[in-house]
Amino acid sequence: MSGGHTRRGLTRSFAMAGDAAYLGVPLDPATLLRVPDGAADSGAAARLGPGPLRVLRLCRTGVMSVVEVSARLRLPGAVTRSLIAELLDRDLLRAEAAPDPSSSVPDTALLERVLRGLERL
Repeated sequence: MSGGHTRRGLTRSFAMAGDAAYLGVPLDPATLLRVPDGAADSGAAARLGPGPLRVLRLCRTGVMSVVEVSARLRLPGAVTRSLIAELLDRDLLRAEAAPDPSSSVPDTALLERVLRGLERL
C-alpha cells in the first residue's frame, strides 16, 4: 500500500517547490514583495516553472506580504517561501522589510480627532 495520494490534480508541496526548497532564504511573513519594472516580461520569467510563475503573476498586481501570497495561492508557508526565494534569486522579485509600527511616533492631533469622533457616536 502506498502512502501517496492518487487523486487527480493533487500535487505534493515538495514537487511545487522544486530545487528552491534548498535555498534557505529567511523570509518573515510580513516581508513585502514587489515585482521590479520589466522583470515579469524578461526571458528569465519565461523559463519559470508553474509555482514561481503563479507567485510572479500574483505579485504583479501590487505590493503584498509573504503571508498574503501564501493565503491567496492556498499554499503552505514553507512552500510559498521556497517559491519566493527562487524569484528573489533570479532578481524577478524584490523583498523589503515591513515597516515597524513601534518605531513611528503616532500623530497626536489625528488621535485626538478620532477620539472626538468616537465620543460623538
